[in-house]
Amino acid sequence: MMDAMPVSLERDLRMAALVEKAEGVFGALGWIQQQIQSAERAETWSSFDSELSMIAIKDYESLRWQPNYLNFQYRYSGVRTVRPTMMVARIDAPTLLIARRIMDDAIATEAIGLTGKAYFDSRGLDKNQVNPGSYADYDRSVEACAELLTKHSTLEVIVNKKNELFQAGECPDAAIYCGWYSLGNYIDAFDWAKGSVGYHIASNEAQTLKDPEKKVWCKEMLNDGICATLGPTYEPYLPAFPRPEQFFLMLLSGKYTLAECYYATKPFNSWTMTLIGDPLYNPFKAKSGLKEDLPADISSFLEQVGG
Repeated sequence: MMDAMPVSLERDLRMAALVEKAEGVFGALGWIQQQIQSAERAETWSSFDSELSMIAIKDYESLRWQPNYLNFQYRYSGVRTVRPTMMVARIDAPTLLIARRIMDDAIATEAIGLTGKAYFDSRGLDKNQVNPGSYADYDRSVEACAELLTKHSTLEVIVNKKNELFQAGECPDAAIYCGWYSLGNYIDAFDWAKGSVGYHIASNEAQTLKDPEKKVWCKEMLNDGICATLGPTYEPYLPAFPRPEQFFLMLLSGKYTLAECYYATKPFNSWTMTLIGDPLYNPFKAKSGLKEDLPADISSFLEQVGG
């Protein structure tokens, strides 16, 4: 029964009362001390935007992350009652001119539809034994997205499965991108198409959008011409990222805004991820990036995430 309650002060008070009833005052004090020690050891950092998405929730634990109640898988889990969650995105950039360009590009692209090429940069890791949330798992996820779009999208898809990332000049007309792992070191391989959307799976890539000394991917992709991206402000751990095959399938369908795609596919809130771009941007609204004859499982997924 207690496990079914949302993480909250009320739950902790009830738990302390139960422990006191079973083990006495000293048992309850010991339990409280354990909770304090656990909080002191664990990560409590979060991005401002992620905390803002939780503003309608009265109380929640600051220990690590909280569930994203808008995630499509969470909605159907039946574990807890969904709690009110705001969709938050940041129109921000290294300069005011770039921030204005993001909005202008989103408006212009939405009117005619995003065109260009989709680039996916995996590492070619051994996937014989894949544990959920592992490097190999996310490497497989990047490749799965590339395979999905190769079969069912209208875009030309280019995949790099070498350990070395795409290098300078190798990614012209880039409309879509997902890859990893060059920590805090953007590799300018891209000629970004107007309205392009992409993200790099690595830690701290949204730690700053202003510091001229930093080469984090979110900042440098915005400098270089991308229209929307996402990333962590601190260490997120791999499972915090939206899975590419889910996020980009939603985006290419043309049925959902950028913010809807992000919140339907990212697992956690009160954590380090942040979305940068016009939240209402729908790059494939005018023309879907998916072929019409979609398999039943893909059509079912798109209906599920939109539910």
